[in-house]
Amino acid sequence: ETMRDHADVAQRVPGRWEKMSELATDISNLEKQINDKMQQEEEDLERQMQEAKQEYYKSDDNLKEAHKENKEFDAEEVDLKFLANLMVVTKTNKAAFIVARQALSKWKEESAHINDEDQEQCGRLQKELKAMCATVRNEYSESCLKEDFRLGLKELYRKDDDNDDDNKDNTQTALPEEFNLDVFCISSNDYLKLMKIKPSRDGPPNTFSNPKDTQIPQLRSFVHETTSRFWYVSSISYLALIVNHKYSNPFIAYISQQISFQDLCGEYQ
Repeated sequence: ETMRDHADVAQRVPGRWEKMSELATDISNLEKQINDKMQQEEEDLERQMQEAKQEYYKSDDNLKEAHKENKEFDAEEVDLKFLANLMVVTKTNKAAFIVARQALSKWKEESAHINDEDQEQCGRLQKELKAMCATVRNEYSESCLKEDFRLGLKELYRKDDDNDDDNKDNTQTALPEEFNLDVFCISSNDYLKLMKIKPSRDGPPNTFSNPKDTQIPQLRSFVHETTSRFWYVSSISYLALIVNHKYSNPFIAYISQQISFQDLCGEYQ
């Protein structure tokens, strides 16, 4: 669904769309190969078992009929050789039916392990494709949220009088063209599992295998950078008060006489 609806977003990163298409093709081929192979082998063994079963039931019915006739007539009138042959045929057909049934049962047990290996390989490919699709979907959501937020701000700054040139200028000033909203589509559950914060009994991550793909690290960096800017501004404001105002504290007064505000800013930077 993501590849169908957001192919244009996937193509923004060189080579990503080609990789996603390759993974989708490999998954489809592997699933078809598994299903076709398993189905054909099972059908062959099932057919062999059913044929052996029919032969056994047929010969068993003939044997029962011969025993019934043996009870109704004298032994001299019954072909004992024919009866003995029927018993041999029935016994042989029964053994063949048992062998065919055991072969089908054994194949099902062995194929389960073979199927598990193929399914594991298919699962790895699906997980890789799922992570890439989730990343593409996040990028699409981010672009939509940014655009919606930008349009909302424009509507907020727009004045009632659209004919007032000053108001239009204020709108442009309030919302510059280079304005960009930071958006993070995070996966907290996968992040907690990847970082071993959640216990292993909660299962493996659902989508991502790299903590960076959950966007939690990027969000943390953004928060730290944002608070650092405010801390920097507050620090500079405080230093400005020290330099530009007189305090009763002799030490601060002495510092204010020795250095300038520009010196403090340069030393901080």
